[in-house]
Amino acid sequence: ISDNLTVSLSTTGTVTLTAVGDIGQSAGVGLAGNGPLDVDVDSISATSTTGGVYLRDSDGLTVTGVGTNSADAELISDTSISLTGAITATTSGDISLSAPVISLSAGGDITTDDGDISIDAGNAGGLTIDDGAVLTTDEGSISGQLINAADPFSGTAFTGEPLSDSDRN
Repeated sequence: ISDNLTVSLSTTGTVTLTAVGDIGQSAGVGLAGNGPLDVDVDSISATSTTGGVYLRDSDGLTVTGVGTNSADAELISDTSISLTGAITATTSGDISLSAPVISLSAGGDITTDDGDISIDAGNAGGLTIDDGAVLTTDEGSISGQLINAADPFSGTAFTGEPLSDSDRN
């Protein structure tokens, strides 16, 4: 699929994408480019054996799983990303999530062997990480920002323990 300027894949159901190479292309610096595959789906799972996964959705994206090997994963939404399954970049690769509202369920682990993890939620209170969700990188860094967040914990009943990479049993 080469036209990355309009929605290229649309359905009210679940989509599973499997490829040998890239699925879409990188959005580039600031995740502002037109490279990602534009989708309009209820939920999606995407795996590439030798390439990256680059997806953009305009009205909310439920991600049931993403896998790459030696490549990046970029998930972008104009409204929300709900991660219900794991995102894994095996060997190397950066993982980037960007949306006004992002939620990671207990099964929404994000793991890269040798890359960075970046999560950017654009609304105050826009990032929710359920107990049990784990962010892991062996060689990279974990970063993110809550844009427009005067008080990022406003409305949060339980902020839990400090961010740690050693809480999983």
